Formats: sequence, C-alpha cells, structure tokens
Amino acid sequence: SALYMSFNPADEAHRSSLFVSFFASAAGPAVACLATNPADVARTRLSLDAALQDASQKQYRGAVDCIRKTWVEEGFTGVQRGLRFAMVREASKNSFRIGLFEPLLQAQTGGSRRASWRERLGGRGA
Repeated sequence: SALYMSFNPADEAHRSSLFVSFFASAAGPAVACLATNPADVARTRLSLDAALQDASQKQYRGAVDCIRKTWVEEGFTGVQRGLRFAMVREASKNSFRIGLFEPLLQAQTGGSRRASWRERLGGRGA
C-alpha cells in the first residue's frame, strides 16, 4: 500500500503521503478547537472572576452561565476568543506527534512492518 512504503525521502509518492499525513494530523485537532475553545474561554473568565474578593462583583455563576453571557454580550467572536492561537498550538503539536509516527516506524524498521491498530491507538514510537 502507498501509505506503508519504505522510508525514502527522494521518492515523490513518499513525500506526498508524508504531507497528507502531516496535514491530516494537524487539521483534525485544529478543527476540534472550534468545539472546545468556548470551554477554555469560560475557564479563563471564571478564574479571573474567582479572583474578585467581593461576591457581589462576580459576573458568572458557572461555566454554562459564563458561555451564555459571553455569547449574548459578544457573540461568536467572544466565545471563540483566542481561537487562532489554540488552532496553531494544536495543529503544530499534533502534526509532529501523530504525523511522524508512521514515517518514524518505517525508518526504524526499514519499511518491513506496519503499525498495528493497538500501536497506533497507544501512540507507540511517537
């Protein structure tokens, strides 16, 4: 299979599959940030809110209340504040951690074996 060819950086097909592997392992987590970023925004705002000494000055009663009020007052951009940084962080972290797994395994074994599903799930070699 083209995905499991031996490690040869001069081979055009290998460079293409390596690019696809890096891109796919970066794109998924970056897109997932759209769903998880509102929780990060709420966590940050709740931490700042908790630092207030006077309980009457606190704005939020919890995470859901914080997200709801942020949505009402600031809209989509409010609940997605810091999204670009989070996407870059997740994409860069995961492209190297996940995208290099198969090429490193191929280089280590000389292309003689593929990772089992258990090794992939466990991230062996990454």
